[in-house]
Amino acid sequence: MKLVSCGQDCTARIWDWLEGKCEKIFKFSDPITDACFYPTLNLLFVGSFDHSVKAIDLVNGEVDRSWIASRESIKCLMIHNDKLYVAGDESVIREYDLVKEVVEEGKKKKKVEVDPNIVKGYR
Repeated sequence: MKLVSCGQDCTARIWDWLEGKCEKIFKFSDPITDACFYPTLNLLFVGSFDHSVKAIDLVNGEVDRSWIASRESIKCLMIHNDKLYVAGDESVIREYDLVKEVVEEGKKKKKVEVDPNIVKGYR
């Protein structure tokens, strides 16, 4: 069983829950405010104080891609049904479809212009 933690020390850490040991540390240039696993494709998404989301490939430990996902600091990340939900200090939730390469924003599902290379599908 794995657990991810993140913090003001600009790191995201993967822990072995049962052993209580840190297995891997990812270091960034800004504080990490939230993180979540995408086990379907062995990815870790981290949200940052610098408004960005980074997708980390857990097989090779490298950042697969990074993009500005909010106009303010990222506060919350959640994955459900192959969609990444991102919320920042701006009171807007953005939905990143990780399969269909679509970004939508807010209650009315307004499409958001984004570089297609940033949110390309993972499948």
